[in-house]
Amino acid sequence: MKIYKAEQDAGLEKVITSSAVAYCLSDVEKVDIESLSERTANCLKSTAGIRDQDLYITKSILVSSTWNKNDDVFDPKEIWRARMTPDEKPTNLNHDECEIVGHIVGTYAMTADGVNIPFETPEEEVPDLFHLVNEEVIYLEWESESLMDRTIALLTDIADGKKCVSMECRFNDFDYAVQNEDGKTWATITRSEDTCDRSRYLRSYGGTGIYEGKPIGRLLKNITFSAKGYVDNPANPDSQIISSGGNSSTLLSNSKSCVSSDRGLTALCTMETLTIS
Repeated sequence: MKIYKAEQDAGLEKVITSSAVAYCLSDVEKVDIESLSERTANCLKSTAGIRDQDLYITKSILVSSTWNKNDDVFDPKEIWRARMTPDEKPTNLNHDECEIVGHIVGTYAMTADGVNIPFETPEEEVPDLFHLVNEEVIYLEWESESLMDRTIALLTDIADGKKCVSMECRFNDFDYAVQNEDGKTWATITRSEDTCDRSRYLRSYGGTGIYEGKPIGRLLKNITFSAKGYVDNPANPDSQIISSGGNSSTLLSNSKSCVSSDRGLTALCTMETLTIS
């Protein structure tokens, strides 16, 4: 991460270099194997039985091309360039790398209306608002009794709606996003020697999040999605969640989906509507 002189003078060098990881919350849902995306189904068929009793399959939104509540901004082009990086990355508890519980097996993209976006779509044709969705597995079988207890507790919490997922990504540069009057779009200011004084206004680095009377956010660049954590914190109250049926995905609002696993545990997810801001 390049640090400019004005940032050094403001005492931000350490906080900027140590804050090259961003997080984003969303809900998690247990899914039927019949509703898996083709990419994930093919992966599971080649690596393990698709009805393998050792695996509990869940699905959740990884990231959306929006301004999140941490004032981190996920630009659609930056997300699209990173779309291939989540697969095979670990899932864990509370972002603790010593508490791995599974891994991501597939990723796909969809519009705000739930329409699939082929991964070969040219960057310039990707919509301003879209989501990357992950399908991930939780390991069900462990020789260790304590790890089995941990897994049962995790699945029970998912069933009770007490868990959501928190995306983890790494980046090595950022620009500034200044929110427009409509509260939904933003103007991008390239971070440079001439503009870097704005870093001290970013909430990520201890600032107020306001620059010249307007909200300012950190627009992440050169993103690599690195992990997902199952966390106790409630999901963003405006977060969006997916329910699958057959081979299509549909965005639902203010409804509930209940799915029973083969091991007698039930996953219950509350479907909420995403508010873009």
